[in-house]
Amino acid sequence: MKNIFYSLFTGIFVFTSCSLNNDEFKISYDHIPQMKLTSSKPTYIDVDGATKISEEAFFKNKTFNISFTKLDNTVPIGTIEKMRVYKDRFYFLSEDKLYVYNSKSGKFLFMIDAKGHGHNEYILLRDFQVLPKEELIMCIDDMQKKLFFFSMKDGKLVKSINSLIGTPYVRKMGNLYFHDVLFGNDFNDDETWQILVSNGKEFKRKGFRIFPIQKNAMRNNIYETNSGITFAPLFSDTIYHINKKLQYSVSYIFKNKHSIWSMRNEELDFKNSQHAEKKSSYSYLASDTFWESNNGILFQMAVSDKDFRENLMTYYYDKISKENLLIETSWSGPINYVTLPDQLMYNDSNTYYGIFADMHSLKSYINPKFVKHNGFKKLLSDAKSGDNPVIMSFEIK
Repeated sequence: MKNIFYSLFTGIFVFTSCSLNNDEFKISYDHIPQMKLTSSKPTYIDVDGATKISEEAFFKNKTFNISFTKLDNTVPIGTIEKMRVYKDRFYFLSEDKLYVYNSKSGKFLFMIDAKGHGHNEYILLRDFQVLPKEELIMCIDDMQKKLFFFSMKDGKLVKSINSLIGTPYVRKMGNLYFHDVLFGNDFNDDETWQILVSNGKEFKRKGFRIFPIQKNAMRNNIYETNSGITFAPLFSDTIYHINKKLQYSVSYIFKNKHSIWSMRNEELDFKNSQHAEKKSSYSYLASDTFWESNNGILFQMAVSDKDFRENLMTYYYDKISKENLLIETSWSGPINYVTLPDQLMYNDSNTYYGIFADMHSLKSYINPKFVKHNGFKKLLSDAKSGDNPVIMSFEIK
């Protein structure tokens, strides 16, 4: 099984320079209307009863049009943190820079690097969103409580605006901003709501009050869709949809008898989370790995192993057959066809994208001689140390 260690509290945001009692920055929720829950018929996804399937069977039976794009080595790119795709371009966030490539050839086009402490410079980028209708790339700097907008054409800065709250993840839909709030972002000791919606000048809605278990963790768990926003609360078994009228409904519920959500009223930190691992085996949806397409959903569950470490297990829920599949990944045995990428990063409609960060090192696990997929075989054979990543894409049947 291809195991990827996944930290329960990766990305802790520590507020060391400001006190949470600072009334100057405190967000008051008293006069912000709460989102309304609308009725829906959620889909239940049975994690416990998933059918096992090999990687080869998954790719041959559930996917088509598997392709690979090697990023050229013109500019070395570091660890890819975020990825977006629009038309013939790849957009990557890596180490506070945005890299733009041609998605067909892998040719480097331009880079956005405006880090600094001066006027119209950002301090730290955690996330970004491509806004095709506005022909802009929105970058989020929660340290400065600012949103930067760069041209999709050439990467030049168009404008920057102040944000009402400093949150690492923001999605723009029309003239509204959906802020994914972490505990402490609001400088409010008494209450925190996970979603705040603003028009840039005032807050219009609040939703999803934070549970104690969610206080010490940070993961990207908000996704833009054509019809609204998908929200996957940290450690929760439920996926929500927020529509353009700012109403929310339940979309999916995961049936998981070992769910850590049963501990939602406990405030876990590093110390007692380790105690929790030893006390009982649990699992939960890795909320930044929920990728819904037209025909199915690829998602990953974080599962404790015998050494109390957490590993990501990859599932595919087929919307058409209503079947949930556990994809058995393996780097220890021979790979006869193709393997899932190191990390899935993005999906659009029925196409999924992921990265192989170091194809050269992958040859230590996979012998190209035994690989039957010609594109994958050639990339492995030709891979050199120091190469930029390879992007894999595939479509769902």
